[in-house]
Amino acid sequence: MKDITTDGTNLYVADTGNFKIRKIVISTKVVSRVAVGNEGFENNDNGLNAEFQAPYAITTDGAYLYVGEHDNERIRKIE
Repeated sequence: MKDITTDGTNLYVADTGNFKIRKIVISTKVVSRVAVGNEGFENNDNGLNAEFQAPYAITTDGAYLYVGEHDNERIRKIE
């Protein structure tokens, strides 16, 4: 894990080593995956079709998640 953010109801985790974005429901502690990607950057898609290279920073504006990728030097928006 590298970074974490919250929208008040959920925690969102940038799981750097596993190339995933995880969501934890604060009230139930249930963990799920918001974006599950393969290592890379060729597919700039959402959710299960996304590809990440070391997501390390994450924040939210209440509607979208924004993820910074270390190796790709990109900021990705997750809807």
